[in-house]
Amino acid sequence: MAGQTYDETFDAPKDTVYTAAVEATARLGYATLEARPEVGILTFNTGRSMKSWAGQDMTATVIDAGGGKTQVILGGTLARHGAQLQVVAWGEKKSVANKFLAELRECVSRRTA
Repeated sequence: MAGQTYDETFDAPKDTVYTAAVEATARLGYATLEARPEVGILTFNTGRSMKSWAGQDMTATVIDAGGGKTQVILGGTLARHGAQLQVVAWGEKKSVANKFLAELRECVSRRTA
């Protein structure tokens, strides 16, 4: 499903979670496409995989949820691969989201310990 998003709330300030998201992206070897900390947007590409020719273009939106909590909403779509059209990636976005959020949990945990 193209519009599916994944989210998680962290017990940490927005700046801490955003910095941890940048770190998680780097640790996973993903290519940062756009980083806009002032609005809490981080866009990255996962690169080629067995499921997709050009990987997934994902966007993490980091939102201050109040009370010292921060919500991260993660969405994305298949990256374009020249003139070739790929219609399905067989659940890759969900697996990328789960992998990213797991790494993000570890990065946030290290920063708040």
